[in-house]
Amino acid sequence: MIVKASNPMTKALAAALPEYTFRLEKLTPQQFSLYVDIDAWKHDDDYNARTGKMQAIKVIYPDNYYCYPHYLTTRDLIKAFRKSDKTLNGFIQEVKNEIEV
Repeated sequence: MIVKASNPMTKALAAALPEYTFRLEKLTPQQFSLYVDIDAWKHDDDYNARTGKMQAIKVIYPDNYYCYPHYLTTRDLIKAFRKSDKTLNGFIQEVKNEIEV
């Protein structure tokens, strides 16, 4: 599996962390700047030139957490992979550490 904000990654995270809801969001660069990161162009791995949209994985927390959704970019996923022990379980644990409130 490629470490990237994509549908397969979204499905893998949803299967491994069922307490959260994961959704792949396709956003315009302006929306990406508002919701994910103000400097959208440092996330060029998430930009699709064909559609003109950027993508990120939206993490929706359970209602009893009382917090706003969090977005995972390819940059965040690569950072989690580098901090992990380079196994799938280690990677999932690092992502969980990143998104836990």
